[in-house]
Amino acid sequence: MNKIFFIFFILALSIRISEASKNVSRWDTRYETFARSNPIGAYARAEFGYSLPLWGKYDLQKPLYGFVRPMARFQTSGLVNNVMGGIEFNPISFLSFFVAKSYMRRDLKKLDNFDCETITCKSSDIERNIWGLKFALKFGNVFMLNRLQWHTTSIGNNQSLGFADEQGTLIGSGTKDKLFQSVQVLGVDLSKSHGFGVLHKRNATANSRQDSTMLVALYKYVYWDKANIDWNILSGPGVFHTRQGTDHPMLFFLLQYRPQKGWALF
Repeated sequence: MNKIFFIFFILALSIRISEASKNVSRWDTRYETFARSNPIGAYARAEFGYSLPLWGKYDLQKPLYGFVRPMARFQTSGLVNNVMGGIEFNPISFLSFFVAKSYMRRDLKKLDNFDCETITCKSSDIERNIWGLKFALKFGNVFMLNRLQWHTTSIGNNQSLGFADEQGTLIGSGTKDKLFQSVQVLGVDLSKSHGFGVLHKRNATANSRQDSTMLVALYKYVYWDKANIDWNILSGPGVFHTRQGTDHPMLFFLLQYRPQKGWALF
């Protein structure tokens, strides 16, 4: 029950503060669908946030302002369900520091690239403490996104010597381990709707000392509807380097929809 109260506390905080600052604060909503062919993975996600101004005024043409953003996220892939609440601190619009707490239930008895006979895959009690930073820059048509993130993952009902961490396709040690993730995207916009880029992602665990990487060549397509709301598609081929040291071809697909953008740039 405490887990549910934590998530609703984050939402209640943003609603309460917004009542005192309706003229300067903004909601944002995001929906996302992701799929990867190897290792097999997919999810659907909904995220809600509220930007509370610190300084400056929102201006998309000159995004120089600061804000705090309480947020909540719900993610599912059917038998894997996750709820998260957290706060982002943006001293300037294109730089964000964040902390969050998530709770996950995983009802899968089998996971791609894991031996669930020797490690714990299925669990109803997975907690993550999350912190990190992200920043984005754009020079002309060239854009760059960086994200550094740390997860301390605890699994309450682990009955083996390790557990599956599906985010990095790694094995956590014992009942608790720390996962580090870094994501870099570098690309160029050819027009308002089309662009190309490269995505690199690295995953590494602290205790079990495992790592994996993903390198993807991306095609970016943005569809703008009549209300100037965008649907963003990132897709392309890539290579996944597993914890065992082998390389496998893969396909990457990400669909993002933001009906309300708020103050957050990314």
